[in-house]
Amino acid sequence: MALATIACLGLSGCFGDAKTLPVNLDFSQTNYGFINSGGYSAGAFFAWNTVERKLEFLGDIPGFEAPRTTRRRDVTAKYSGGVDIGVELDVAAEAAAHAWIKRNSSFQIKNGARVPYNNVYTKISTFLNEDRQQGGSIAEEWGIEEAIGAPEARFIILRDVTFGDAITLDIDAETGADGSLKIPFRKGDLRVELAGHGLEDIRGDNIEIAFLVYVLDPYWKQNDGSQTLAFRRLRNIDTSTLPKLFRSIGTKS
Repeated sequence: MALATIACLGLSGCFGDAKTLPVNLDFSQTNYGFINSGGYSAGAFFAWNTVERKLEFLGDIPGFEAPRTTRRRDVTAKYSGGVDIGVELDVAAEAAAHAWIKRNSSFQIKNGARVPYNNVYTKISTFLNEDRQQGGSIAEEWGIEEAIGAPEARFIILRDVTFGDAITLDIDAETGADGSLKIPFRKGDLRVELAGHGLEDIRGDNIEIAFLVYVLDPYWKQNDGSQTLAFRRLRNIDTSTLPKLFRSIGTKS
């Protein structure tokens, strides 16, 4: 299944003969969060090694069920970053491409409803500690216990989720006779052709369309002489590398 929404850049001014360059919009960032190109659920839980720059999907934390709400409406999500141009460009060309996409692109979410789930820490710690009390090994299998005190070890949970029925890409620009879009650039125009097949796979009845994340740090909490697992949120963390890391692991199944 092809999940990538692909644009093609032809750089006649930079490369002589025009070449086709793939632009991958999977998991790109908007003001509603990351586009859910992997079919992940609210409550999806990941391990993030910030030194090795690796992301691993661990499983789903219960308690993040889709809401049954009638207050849904079409919403516009503005693109803010995270595309993968797919080839190395010079700094100016890449900056021009990113700036143009940010200025002219937006996503339309059909029947959207944003749900910022609460009691996130409680949901995670309850799930893991109840499993430990029953002799389970989820915390060990997920590497949570060994991650305590390790500065490179972080965890991510999908918790502020926009549900909807579909998402489409809008480009605010005129197309040429060949269907391409032009990005003005001092070394020659960047030509953009949008295929846009990937977003067609993100559709259904009230499914997770986009998401924001919490970056979490695990620790031991003392409770009447015993230890239980707990989590704290790490604020002001740079998440600009997450689109690339999400793309590296792809879809949920």
